[in-house]
Amino acid sequence: METPLSSEIETRISIGDAIEIYQRVVYPVARTSILRKCGDLLGCWIAPVAVLITELDNAYAVSLTKEEITLDQLLAMAPSLNEIVGRAHGRTR
Repeated sequence: METPLSSEIETRISIGDAIEIYQRVVYPVARTSILRKCGDLLGCWIAPVAVLITELDNAYAVSLTKEEITLDQLLAMAPSLNEIVGRAHGRTR
């Protein structure tokens, strides 16, 4: 049972600004966590998860952790990336 004095961790996936390198675009993806207690901010941390890379007619994910990640897994974690991948392929995914 949660009480008003209990701690709460809010976690979300964040997409960084696009980095263009020749005909590739790299999007950093990170997990942002915030620890609160009684509404006060106690701490926060950011952990890199992966990068999404789009090319002329291709898109793929590269894991920044020890765990492998597929493009579909990354898109499930961060649905807003679907639009980016769709634009890279000239369609909505």
